[in-house]
Amino acid sequence: MISHKNILFIGDPYCIHNLKWITYFSLQNRCLIIGAVTDYSNKTEHTEKIIHDNNIRVFEEPLPEFSVKRFMRTNRALKRLDKIIADNKIDFVHIMYGTNIPWGYRLSKPLVLTTRGSDVLIDLPRFFGGYNGPLWERIYTRIVKKLAFITSTSAQQAERIQKLFPDFPKEKIHVIRTGVNVEDIIALETQIQVKRDANRILLARYVAPNYNNELILKAIQLLPAEVRKQLTLVLLSPIKIDRVYFTRTMEFANSLGCTVELKQEMSQREMWTEFYKAAMCVMTPLSDGTPNTALEAMSAKCPLVLPPLPYDPGLFDGVTMRLNAYSEQELAEVITACLNGKNIPDLEKGRERVRKEGSRSDMMDRLNQQYKILTGDTGEVECTRCVLSNFDDPAITFDQAGVCSHCRRYDKELPEVVLSGEKGMQRWQAKVAELKRRGQGKKYDCILGISGGTDSTYLALKAKESGLRVLCVHLDNGWNSKEASSNIKNIIRKLEIDLFTYVVDWEEFKDIQKAYFKAGVLDLDVPTDHAMLACLYDQAIKHKIKYILSGHNYVTEAILPANFNFDKGDAQNLINIHAKFGKVPIKTFPLFRQKEKYLVSRIHKLISIRPLNWIDYNKDAAKKEIIEKLGWKDYGAKHYENIFTRFYQGYILPRRFGIDKRKAHLATLICSGQITKAQAEAELLKPAYDPAQLEIDKQFVLNKFGWSETEFENLMTLPIVPHEEYGIEKPWSHYLGIQYFRRKK
Repeated sequence: MISHKNILFIGDPYCIHNLKWITYFSLQNRCLIIGAVTDYSNKTEHTEKIIHDNNIRVFEEPLPEFSVKRFMRTNRALKRLDKIIADNKIDFVHIMYGTNIPWGYRLSKPLVLTTRGSDVLIDLPRFFGGYNGPLWERIYTRIVKKLAFITSTSAQQAERIQKLFPDFPKEKIHVIRTGVNVEDIIALETQIQVKRDANRILLARYVAPNYNNELILKAIQLLPAEVRKQLTLVLLSPIKIDRVYFTRTMEFANSLGCTVELKQEMSQREMWTEFYKAAMCVMTPLSDGTPNTALEAMSAKCPLVLPPLPYDPGLFDGVTMRLNAYSEQELAEVITACLNGKNIPDLEKGRERVRKEGSRSDMMDRLNQQYKILTGDTGEVECTRCVLSNFDDPAITFDQAGVCSHCRRYDKELPEVVLSGEKGMQRWQAKVAELKRRGQGKKYDCILGISGGTDSTYLALKAKESGLRVLCVHLDNGWNSKEASSNIKNIIRKLEIDLFTYVVDWEEFKDIQKAYFKAGVLDLDVPTDHAMLACLYDQAIKHKIKYILSGHNYVTEAILPANFNFDKGDAQNLINIHAKFGKVPIKTFPLFRQKEKYLVSRIHKLISIRPLNWIDYNKDAAKKEIIEKLGWKDYGAKHYENIFTRFYQGYILPRRFGIDKRKAHLATLICSGQITKAQAEAELLKPAYDPAQLEIDKQFVLNKFGWSETEFENLMTLPIVPHEEYGIEKPWSHYLGIQYFRRKK
């Protein structure tokens, strides 16, 4: 994936083919769409959900029709386009569909064009041949010269572009199809387990003039009446209906004596199911690129009839049934043969063709490579061992074998930090004895910060089983999930240990969190983690507890690039950010300032220990144990027990800052041997956030902060500001040799 960029797409935001491309990039980049259509009549609940779930911003008012005659209106639209690009710091503009080329007229940002079929095969040739054709041809040619590259969904389109714009370099025209999720289609076959209906014919393109469904119906009309009586014809209703054509076609279909099914808007799964149910799929459009519908039919091994268009031969020849002419007689013969099981091409070979030449992920990788060249991001290097790259961490380095500095540091420090087997158990038992001895005469032997997550829960269990008297400390910042609250109650009740809960003043804490949003800084979790740190040490000092148990462990948390977060202990940075952007005075919020750090390290001399480094700690095994013994409930991801943290790490970090924090966690698990790189890569292909849960959490966060969608989006588009610009703590403590705490291994 290209490093985090702001991309503006000009085209129909509700075109499913456009969305299939844009969603591939939207989670790693900030993708915006402004419609180059006169209205948004193609909008459906399905496409709106795709846009919402994939963090894509659509400008509510589309661009008008580009017109030279209506110069003032066009000029206003161009000015609006300039402002959108400036306000959103757009890195490059991708124009979807050839007739939208004029909108690149005076844009200074790099331009990309994608053609889809009818635009360059029909619309532009007809446009250039009209009364004002020579004028428009000059305008288009001038803008095309500015394009960084052009992609087309078929070789036929690429050839037509060369004829329309002969001066545009041939090497900058790339055939990149929209592509289909072929493996998902194949997987569906075993899930639905439907049988093909030997008399079911799928007319897989909308009932619209260009898709020429009347030819298919005329061919079926030629079949014997007894054959027609057995047939089921499946037609698709378009979103934008040509009423005259639609009514005439449907009346014709219903007059044939067949069973007619008219399908309204369908999900991908429903459409793929139709391919598996049909005896054959017939398509006879008057113009076409490389239709996704055809690729999906081939992926489902549905016999496919195509019209006499110059489709890419390497993809379709020999694996589909091709007509020689738009002839109802020829088509009737082909349909008859297919229904009788004759002249059916090699369907397995067709599926393999799609795998090699029509896979959406492969096509998007090709587009991504061109994006990288365009933006100068050609130097991406991923570690040969883990999943981190120089795009994730600018400070990363690689050795001659391609292994990154994080993996090398892990290997170097592992023997010094982690003790396994008998040695680790002996260290833990010795430390337990020391804690009990030092705790004599006191109420508690040690203190532990607890969130309800895996690490702290497992550590509480091990401490109790070892006979330690533990005081657990929890910070209730108003964002606990129900599962977290339930887990904490179970831990305390079943282990019979004491709990101190610090409940923040919500209005004060909310004001601090909102200040962090307004500041444009990266680490929005600092207020929570800082307050927890302060509470933990405050309770340790109050109860004269010497030892702090930490759930931090090397085998699952060792790797975290510095640019993924900020110093949680920097009180001065927090105070400065709040002073500039906050409104509610800080009166009760726990602060861990320099004087508190001095007390912790020099006066009370608290010691933090990490027992999970001495216990053979396996995340999955630990989860199973605490589920069995404590009735613990899993949250699905690290730190997702807190609703705000879940929303921040799963949505805000990847969308606004281009950071997928899962990569650091997975890199550590790879180094510790708990998963393979292939397993990590498969995990990263999954959404970081369940779409349904994202919608619930987003509304919860907005309501809790009292923000509208517009207010939130405005905050998400503010300039990103480094924490350091607001000032950090003075390093006098380092000159005095003071540390936050002494850590003993």
